[in-house]
Order: sequence, then structure tokens, then C-alpha cells
Amino acid sequence: MSRLWPETVRIALFPGHAHLQRRRWPGAATEHAAALPATDDPFEALAALGDLLQARPLPFGRNAAVALTVSDRYAACTALPWQAALTRPAEYRSYAQACFEQLGLTIDDGWVVHADYRSHGAPGFAHAFSRPWLEALRSQLAGHGLRLQRVLPVSALAYHRHRPASPAGEIVLLHERHAFTALVYRQRKLQQYDVEPATGQPAAACRRLLMRSAAACPGIVLLRGWTPDAAAPGLDPQPLQAALPDAGFERLHLRHWERP
Repeated sequence: MSRLWPETVRIALFPGHAHLQRRRWPGAATEHAAALPATDDPFEALAALGDLLQARPLPFGRNAAVALTVSDRYAACTALPWQAALTRPAEYRSYAQACFEQLGLTIDDGWVVHADYRSHGAPGFAHAFSRPWLEALRSQLAGHGLRLQRVLPVSALAYHRHRPASPAGEIVLLHERHAFTALVYRQRKLQQYDVEPATGQPAAACRRLLMRSAAACPGIVLLRGWTPDAAAPGLDPQPLQAALPDAGFERLHLRHWERP
């Protein structure tokens, strides 16, 4: 990689947590973590992002690009049951809007929708951001001399980038402040996407989600956990062992799905 190439800035933005990584050439990566307000409002999160960018120790490089991963709380996410008759992006988006509607979400022209299928015969995935929020994001980045390369909710990032360790049953468990999310794999293809609110007793919520996942896809041999809090001690092993007594556990690094 040439030192003349544009700088890449990778940012993770979640309620209570933000992480910024800068890389201009191999061996020159720097990390910065910050505690943010635990806000579920995506526009308040943008204000916190502005503070994070303002606090940078050095100016960003010319034409620097931002790859942003955000909380699922700041987007709309849904799995797409397999539909062999769908072949065009516009058809995928229309189908995604129908799936969102079944969840009680009205995703109209005020939203930007991305939907596709990663594997033939397996569920796909769709996510959506409000247009005003995306415009505010681009405007804020431009104010710091940055351009948006991509923005994804963490569930979409995991869906597109995760590579299961084996063909046997595997669960990717995303632990955010507001919810637990499970992506269940078999034969290295997504089988189920499920979300459980983490209100009240998080351990009980986690166990309920894993019990549903184990019932839908018996024979889980590996559970891989991820959280945006790099300083967290890890997921409580008790609900994990109670729901999946025969499965091994691995904690995924904060940037597990980030490409070099």
C-alpha cells in the first residue's frame, strides 16, 4: 500500500461506545476509543460522532474515507426469506419493504434500503437508514474533510462478512445495550436471524434467544459472541451454558469483520 493512498478511517458508533481507527499504510494504524452518551437517537449519536472527530490528535489525510459501523438501533434490519423469483435489486427492495411492514415498520421513500441474498437458497438480509440521517452524516463528515465510503448496521456487517468456522451449527451472538441478536448458521449459510430485547434481566433475555435458536437449529457446536464494548469482561457464561451445554464459546474481536 502506497503512503500516497487516501487514509481510511474506520469508526464504530454505538450507544455508550465509539471506536476510531486510522490507517494510512501498513504498520501505521492508530486506535482511539471514547465513552459516548448511551443514546438510542441516531441524530444524537451523530452529534457525539462530531465530538469524536473534533478530538482527533492529527488532521485527517486528504480525501480520507470513512467506513462506519453503527448500532442496529440506528437503522432498520430484517432477514429476507428466500425467494427464488426475485432477480433484480428493485425487486429485493420492494420485498424488503414488505418484510419491514410485517414488523410494523413503514419504510417508504424517506428511507434508503439495501437488500440482497448472500447465498442461494438461504435467507437474505435488508437494512435501511432514514434519508435525513444519511444526509446529516455525509454533511458532518464533509465538514471534517471526510467522505463516506460505507455505513452498515452491525447485523448487516456480520451477515455479509462472517465466515462460519465449520459446516456444523454455529451462532453469532451480538450483544448490544438494547438487545441480543442471533445469526444462526448451518452448512455455512444463514438459517435464522432473531432479536431479543435486553430490557430488565439481560441474562434471561440472552437465554431466551439462545433457547429459540437451539430449537430452530439443533446441534449447535459453536457460539461466537461480539460486543461493541472492547473493555467488557465478556458475556455471562451461565445463560450460554444453560442454553447450549455442548457448544464451545469464542469471543470475537471488536473489528473481526473489518477488512484490512
